Amino acid sequence: MQTPHIFIKKLITLVIALAPTGLLAAPVITTTSQTDSGPLTITGSGFGSFDGEIVSWDDFEGHPVGSKINGLKPIAGHTWSAIYDYNGEGVVITKTPTEDDTGNTVKVDWTIDPETIRAFGWAGKGPYNQLYITYRRLMTGNFVAATANHKQFYLYGNKSQMPQLMPVIPGGQDRWGVYNNVSTGAISASNPNPNNINTLGWNWGNTNGKLQRWEIFTKLNNPYTEKNGLVQVWLDGKLGIDNKSYQIRTVDGEFTDFRLGHIAQGFYTTARAWFDDLYIATTPARVEMCDAKVYAECTVKHIQYVKPGDWSPTSIKVNLRKISAFKLSRGVAYLYVINSSGEVSNAYPSPEPLTPTPE
Repeated sequence: MQTPHIFIKKLITLVIALAPTGLLAAPVITTTSQTDSGPLTITGSGFGSFDGEIVSWDDFEGHPVGSKINGLKPIAGHTWSAIYDYNGEGVVITKTPTEDDTGNTVKVDWTIDPETIRAFGWAGKGPYNQLYITYRRLMTGNFVAATANHKQFYLYGNKSQMPQLMPVIPGGQDRWGVYNNVSTGAISASNPNPNNINTLGWNWGNTNGKLQRWEIFTKLNNPYTEKNGLVQVWLDGKLGIDNKSYQIRTVDGEFTDFRLGHIAQGFYTTARAWFDDLYIATTPARVEMCDAKVYAECTVKHIQYVKPGDWSPTSIKVNLRKISAFKLSRGVAYLYVINSSGEVSNAYPSPEPLTPTPE
């Protein structure tokens, strides 16, 4: 007869063996190593598989200043195109208009060849049923809530352009939300927040003229008749929109088009925006570097591009980037691994000294 402690030990082993992999543990970074000329290797456990593809990645450093975006090839993903096949000076590579970041960026300027809608991205790709989208954005313009309508980007689908999704300041309002272009926007007992207005007070006034990191993760409701879609939005690392029961689509379609910049109705004669570090993937799995030991407290955070083939359940190879941003802030940085379930690892101090490797 087995003693009780042996029986319990075997039972625990059996439970662990039968448990779904994603439920076992969050990612854990145990060590890092780096040769003088090679990438950094992050070693640990719980990283899982990358579980997706990179749809777009570009820091725009490889494009000459003044280049028109239409037809440029990114570091990874689909060739950039401009909406309506626009090929003018209103969407070009330029320098970031801030003192602490002198790198390249994409400038979307509605005032050149004045037009209400101006955007870049890609069309006719996928289709995609979930996307993690992040970029750094600085925008200026004489936005007036009573008369303006602005969307940061637009996702279109393959069923008569549906489903759709967009970060938006709804007409007549001044706070950021996310909208599917289906809801009437009317507030009711059954739909108290139809436009997914953020809970942290993000509005035009406190986002205008600031270089900020935006992150959006969305997963289409399945089946399309159910209210189980996901929309989450972070601004500079803070989660302000978190809806896990959103009926994003009402048709059996998926996303095929992405357009960043988009509409500046009512203020296009003054609207300009700069976008940098544009990353889109079908999985939230990624590596981040930030300036805080607690991920939710990061004030400076930069995504670290990882090729899917360099990601395994126990090791990840990555070329560190944006090192100077941390030298200018607190002089320290921490690495984080986020797995495909969105679970965040422990903070692991970046290698010293903070030296970048070529991309």
